[in-house]
Amino acid sequence: MISTAIYKLDVHDVQWDVAHLFEHLLIHAWHTHLIVNNLNSSLYGWVRGATFEQYIFLDTGFYDKRTAELFDDFIHSSLRFSAIEIEKSLADISAEEKSEFSIMDTQRLHQEIIHLSDRISSNKTVTDITQKPVSCLKVKKAPKCYRDVTLLIRAHGLNDNEQVAFLRLKVILIDIISRSLKDKYVCYEQGNSALTRNDQDMGYISKLTLGVGQGTLSELAAYLMLTIKQFQVERDWSQIELHLKTYADEALWKSISIEYYRETGIAASPDEVAELTTKKTVQSIFSKITIEATLHDSANDKWIQ
Repeated sequence: MISTAIYKLDVHDVQWDVAHLFEHLLIHAWHTHLIVNNLNSSLYGWVRGATFEQYIFLDTGFYDKRTAELFDDFIHSSLRFSAIEIEKSLADISAEEKSEFSIMDTQRLHQEIIHLSDRISSNKTVTDITQKPVSCLKVKKAPKCYRDVTLLIRAHGLNDNEQVAFLRLKVILIDIISRSLKDKYVCYEQGNSALTRNDQDMGYISKLTLGVGQGTLSELAAYLMLTIKQFQVERDWSQIELHLKTYADEALWKSISIEYYRETGIAASPDEVAELTTKKTVQSIFSKITIEATLHDSANDKWIQ
């Protein structure tokens, strides 16, 4: 069963851009924390953030109760962030908003981040909601500094069992590619398409925003292909297996089989998908994957979820 939770942080008294920055800082730090604890930061479940004028929400789901407990300890530990971490998260929200950010008051920005960290660790709320936020960040729209890119991820020549396994392996691939992107690129991921199937080939597309000065699209595709080629299924099989067991057991995910049938014409229950997704099958599928990167065509937007 998935261990889920919602965390809420009161940000009434903080500039919205600072709150958004803090959301990204938390999620980046969590992925680092996973690695420190010898866990693959692509395979644990999910932590998603949403920043509003008054609150930050974190929506979490974990395939292992112990990881859920690890996150709860992490979020309540009065985190501190380095200048490098702040710079990285600023770059990421710049890509998300296609803007340029400049720090107006470095000392005050660090103080605001510390206050937010202490607040979420102690689960406090703002007592004076009339207090006006102090502007620490200045933002300027800069769409010409960014480009939207489409990734086409396909697996070729899949046998029947591999096609069934790919139904769920797509979720794992999305997370692996996401973490690899964030390790090297300043980017914002806008979403993924449904699966498509053509005879023995299956695939999907992802849309992301990249800075214009981050190399060629062929270099991006080659880097991600290397990520897939070097992924150690044997090393991380216990986490993959836990993902599959959770998928098979989770009552709320039973209806996903209908979506998979609508997308691909493959009728398979979660139990069947989990049973057929063996270590050997995953290794075989990974060896058959190709990735292409092209400038995004807005005609594809209707496919992005």
